[in-house]
Parts: sequence; structure tokens; C-alpha cells
Amino acid sequence: MNRRILEKIFANGVGKVRVPRVKLLQLGYNFLYHTHTMINYKGTQYEYCFDYGYMILDKDWVLVLKDVFEE
Repeated sequence: MNRRILEKIFANGVGKVRVPRVKLLQLGYNFLYHTHTMINYKGTQYEYCFDYGYMILDKDWVLVLKDVFEE
């Protein structure tokens, strides 16, 4: 279910989509469940649900992205 929610949010986006955290919660997103975590070279942490990921920007905003390395 989490992946479908991220896919729906990202459907109209290009690159990355900034979305209010409350919108994800309203759609039923559960922040406790994810498939893996990635930390980039700058130390920024991303949580992934298969090929869609997110980064917490602050308490109210989330940055949703699609993994470009997935085939």
C-alpha cells in the first residue's frame, strides 16, 4: 500500500515532489514500514518503499522521489 501511495503522489512529478506530510497520512501512508534506507554521500537519509523513496524535510514536509537506478 505504501508504494502505491508514493507512486500516486509522484505520478505528476518530474524528479522530486515536495508534499505535505499530512497528505501522505490522509492517504494511509505508514511511515513505520519501508523496504530499505539509503544515506547519500552528504549524510542525507532516504527511506524507500521498493523504487519510491522519501526524505523528511521537516515536521510538515516530505520530499518524494523515484529511484533512477531501478530497472
